[in-house]
Amino acid sequence: MNKKLFLMLSVVAASITTKAQTQKGNHLLGGGFGVGFDKATVTGMSNNANYQYLKKTTSLSVGPTYSFFIADKLDLGISGNWNWGRSRYTDQDNSITYKGQQSDNSTSVLANVYLRKYFLYNNKVGIRTGPFVQYLYGRSRSFYVQNLVDDYNVADTKFSTKAFSAGIGLDFVYFPTSRLGITAALGSLAYSHANQSQDDIYRTKTDSFGVSLVSSLNLSLVFALGN
Repeated sequence: MNKKLFLMLSVVAASITTKAQTQKGNHLLGGGFGVGFDKATVTGMSNNANYQYLKKTTSLSVGPTYSFFIADKLDLGISGNWNWGRSRYTDQDNSITYKGQQSDNSTSVLANVYLRKYFLYNNKVGIRTGPFVQYLYGRSRSFYVQNLVDDYNVADTKFSTKAFSAGIGLDFVYFPTSRLGITAALGSLAYSHANQSQDDIYRTKTDSFGVSLVSSLNLSLVFALGN
């Protein structure tokens, strides 16, 4: 009898524990870290000369995140990110009449507000999805050197970008314990409006709408606070 009672109490306690992190009134506090590596071949033509580059890109992002559960498995939150990226182009053309090198560097900050509904199996693993709005400000620099029979062409261009986005996001969620969670962004369906200036002179505006899938590893570690 005592064994059965102990087993029943253990099951009840476990169910309460696994529900704790997404209960109404609880908080999720944490931070995100993302890193990405990409390699691609770029080909084209410039000044009647064909070129081929091997493009290698490295990206890094870090930032805090906080949310409050306004209902069971429904949280309202904010997050911020600092992003850095660098691309290097290695000349793949063996022609002595054409040599070029190029590098791109960028930094940006991003603020995000979201409302997310959690769909979890056994209150441990699943997805969360919901609407979001975000604002991004970024600066980048593109440095390019081209050598056509010792006739050098150098371009050093600076860009600044302001962008607003709104849509629906999708994340993977896993709670290995009742208080510790791991999340990863999977993608989004969003509208985006961006204003970009080149060397503070030329300005362009772009609007886009579509599905965006995350191509780099972007994890967040969160801690549940509350009941």
